[in-house]
Amino acid sequence: MKNNTKNTNDKVISKNTKGTRKKLSKQKNIFERFVSLIKDNKTLSIIIISLFIVVLIGVIVSNNITIDPKVITINGSDYDKSDYMIHLYSAKLNYFGEIENISKDNYNVIYDEETNMTVGDYLKQVALTDLKTLAGIKVLADNYSVELTNEDLEEFEKEKGEFIEYLGGNKSFEKFLKDNNTTENAYDNMSKTEKLYNRIIKKIYSEGSINDLTEEEYNNAKSNYYNEYLKIKQIILTTIDIETGKSLSSTAINQKETLAKNIVEQTRKGVDFDTLIKKYSEDATDKEEPYDLYYRSGELLSELESEVLKLNVGEVSEPIRTKYAYHIIERQELDDSKLDIYYDELREEKCINDLKEYIEDLKIIYHDAYEKIKVK
Repeated sequence: MKNNTKNTNDKVISKNTKGTRKKLSKQKNIFERFVSLIKDNKTLSIIIISLFIVVLIGVIVSNNITIDPKVITINGSDYDKSDYMIHLYSAKLNYFGEIENISKDNYNVIYDEETNMTVGDYLKQVALTDLKTLAGIKVLADNYSVELTNEDLEEFEKEKGEFIEYLGGNKSFEKFLKDNNTTENAYDNMSKTEKLYNRIIKKIYSEGSINDLTEEEYNNAKSNYYNEYLKIKQIILTTIDIETGKSLSSTAINQKETLAKNIVEQTRKGVDFDTLIKKYSEDATDKEEPYDLYYRSGELLSELESEVLKLNVGEVSEPIRTKYAYHIIERQELDDSKLDIYYDELREEKCINDLKEYIEDLKIIYHDAYEKIKVK
C-alpha cells in the first residue's frame, strides 16, 4: 500500500540582532589576528582548514541544507529537484511538442474543468508519475536481477552523443540542463532507466522467457487479433496546408470534394485502387507499395474506424471528411503478418500491468521542496 507521508523540514529561526555592529567589529579584529597566526604556521593552517571543512559539513547536514534539495523519497531512495525537473521537461515536450516559445499563460489554462486542474498542475502530476515509474522499474529489475548490458550502455552513450550533437555541442547541452534546472546525472539516470525497461522486456517478457504469454493467453490473443486489427488501403486528399496546418480556402476544399467523388466513381467502374492511390493520394506514407495499412482498434480516427467497420472486404467507402482531409478507404482481408507484433504488444502490456502493481506498493515520502516547484 502507499505511504504518502509529508515531511516538514526544520525551520531556521533568526536570532536577535541587537548590538550586531559592535559584535561584528569585535569579530573582525579577532579574525584578522587569526589570519595572521595561520599565515605564519603552514601546519596549523592545514589543520584549521581541515577542521573548518568538517564543521561546515556538519552544519550543512544538521540544518538539512542542500544545493539541490530532495523532493521525494521512494522506497528509501531520494530523488532531488534535478531528477524531477528532467521528467517535467519530458512531460512539457510531450504535451506541447516543443517548449521554446511556450508562455506562462499556457500553463495556467484549465486542463480539467471538473477538478479545476491547470495544464501546469497536470504536467507536474505527469512528471511525478514518471518518477514513480522510474522507481518501479528499478524495483522490478532488482527482483529479477536484470542489469544493463555493455551493449545497452554503448547504445546509451551513442544516443546521448547524438542528442548533444543535435543541440549543438557540449556547451549547448550544458545550457539545456541549466535552462531546465536539471543536471547531467539526472539526464543519464532517466535515459539509463529507459534502457533498463527495454532490457526487462527482452529478458523476462519476451518469447520463451519466464513471463512470456501462457498457452491460454496465446490462444486468446490469436482470436482477439482478428477482432482488434483492421487492414485497409486509403487515398487522402488534404484540406489543410501541410506546412502551416491552416485550412485551405473553401474553393480549394470544394475542388477536393469533387475529386474525391470522382475517384469513388472510378473505383465503381473497376479502376484498380492501387493505381488511384499512386495517382491521387497526397499522403507521403501511401506513395510506396505495398499500400496496405494495419491499425489496431482505437488507432484510427473514430470517424474513419466506424466507416471501415461497415465495409465488407474489398468494398470502397464514400469520401469521408475529417478535420484534415477527405479519405477514400478500401477494406482489405486481414492476414497474420502483424500477429507477432500483436503478441509483443500483449507481452509489454503484461509487463506494464506488473509494473503498476510494483508502483502501487512503493513507499513514498513527499518533501517541502516538491510543493515549492513551479511549472514555468
